[in-house]
Amino acid sequence: MTVNPLYFGNTPIGFFDGVAKGGLSGVGVFVKIDRYHCFKAHMAIGSGTNIRAELLALWVMLFLCKKLELVDVHIAGDSKMVVDWFNQKAKLHVMTLQPWKDRINELVFSFATVQIFHIHRQFNSVADVLSKEGLSSEVGLLKVEEFIEEEKIPSWIFNIF
Repeated sequence: MTVNPLYFGNTPIGFFDGVAKGGLSGVGVFVKIDRYHCFKAHMAIGSGTNIRAELLALWVMLFLCKKLELVDVHIAGDSKMVVDWFNQKAKLHVMTLQPWKDRINELVFSFATVQIFHIHRQFNSVADVLSKEGLSSEVGLLKVEEFIEEEKIPSWIFNIF
């Protein structure tokens, strides 16, 4: 199912994206708590394929949602392969990705509910920009910025590798 995120109103929703370019990979996530409060995060994840970057972006999204102590998680991404894998509608048979798939499955138990939807790229532009910022970040350091009414609150950095 493809969902227009504008229908979520004030329900918290996260958006994820990954990118692989020129031997580098980055991830970007955007969590909208309500219309005035959001979090933006990005990091480099080393080298790899685009599907690896998309999968790790989902893992980073779940990691951040857990840190934010969200109970019910709505997540949107433009990677149909990753969304379909998570929703058990497709297989992802890449042996090197198995540890990341296991980490994602472990994180899911941190939430009461997790719903992941596929969205068109045009609705994922914030996460897309953040993933490209991740390309020039330090590998494994997740930089998180919080915004309330468009005012930036001090950033956090997590070493998650």
